[in-house]
Amino acid sequence: MPLRNGHRNLAIKQSVLAEAKQTFLVDYRVAPENIFPAAQEDAVKIYKEILRRGISPEKIIVIGDSAGGNLALALSVALKEKNIPQPKMLILISAWGTVETNLPSRKLNENRDFVLGKNYSPLYNEVNKYSSYAKNFNKKNPNLSPIYADFTGFPTMLIQAGGYELLADDSIEIAKKAAVADVKFTLTIYPEMPHDFALMLPDLQDSLDSFREIQNFINQNMND
Repeated sequence: MPLRNGHRNLAIKQSVLAEAKQTFLVDYRVAPENIFPAAQEDAVKIYKEILRRGISPEKIIVIGDSAGGNLALALSVALKEKNIPQPKMLILISAWGTVETNLPSRKLNENRDFVLGKNYSPLYNEVNKYSSYAKNFNKKNPNLSPIYADFTGFPTMLIQAGGYELLADDSIEIAKKAAVADVKFTLTIYPEMPHDFALMLPDLQDSLDSFREIQNFINQNMND
């Protein structure tokens, strides 16, 4: 989905949590009009522009939710391939780890995820049947499905997901890859929460807890 006010408002909240001096929202090209690797190319272009402006990668926090979480990881994949310095940390919220559809939570939670689940969202088919962004590309391509990437050298990560969301297992797989690569990470699964719950239901106690976790995580890891 294109950039909308819901994400602008969320970015303001996240900026406050991070005590950020500047915030950049990437209005990347979206499917089905633009297929892989359009969004990844846009992310790399913006990241390189931020570096060109003299901002140290050690001062950069990349935050992405859902498809944006996929893109945040895909950015790190591309940066590693291009020998460009990684950002300080990644905050991954309900991240889409693979464009495949075979992880157990994709079936288990299809009727429990009130945001992205079957009969609840027009995006269900995009996530659980056929990704128009992936088109006919190899679904195991790590630039499309970052769980197939080598995470060695990736930034410190906070990984958040809802227990009832379609993509719950995506976050678990991301955490496993981080562990194998000896990347510092925290994984938090919020029980019974749907996809992107903090965006959709920001006043919920679980959402408030997730915001607090982001703030604490940044404060604890920014100066490491």
